[in-house]
Amino acid sequence: MSISRTVTRTSGCPGLSGKTTLLVGTPKSKRSVRKIPLPEFLISAVRAYEKASAQGTCYLLSNAQTPLDPRSYQKLFTRVLKHAGVKNRKFHAIRHTFATRALELGVDVKTLSELLGHSNVSTTLNIYAHSLLEQKRIAMDKFEQLHQFQMCQPLFAVREAVTSAQIC
Repeated sequence: MSISRTVTRTSGCPGLSGKTTLLVGTPKSKRSVRKIPLPEFLISAVRAYEKASAQGTCYLLSNAQTPLDPRSYQKLFTRVLKHAGVKNRKFHAIRHTFATRALELGVDVKTLSELLGHSNVSTTLNIYAHSLLEQKRIAMDKFEQLHQFQMCQPLFAVREAVTSAQIC
């Protein structure tokens, strides 16, 4: 998937007195322009969708040559959440969840930062990579396992010595 344009809603355009309009423009930074590899199940879905556009200019999630209003994504997301019985969240929460899950799956921060279009990894770490309680528990469990292993080492040595002495 290529990210090369953004769609924003803006107000104060000359001649539109108080109305807002959609603007298609360039992303915020050079790093925001990027290619993102997709998993095969999404590639198949996108290829099927692209067939609807003879010129390849059809916007994703819109069946026209014009972009979908960003508010439409939030409205659709709200309906999906309601149907699933999940409390309302902002659409941007999907991005946050993606980043968090990627880190949980072991995706390195540099790769994740590039996927998200961040100019440096500190942005990714500061905004999206909050440490989850479960991850903290896993980290502490590793120390517990190390402690248990170290505590058992002398016991194994003593048990082995006693067993050897009984055999002789």
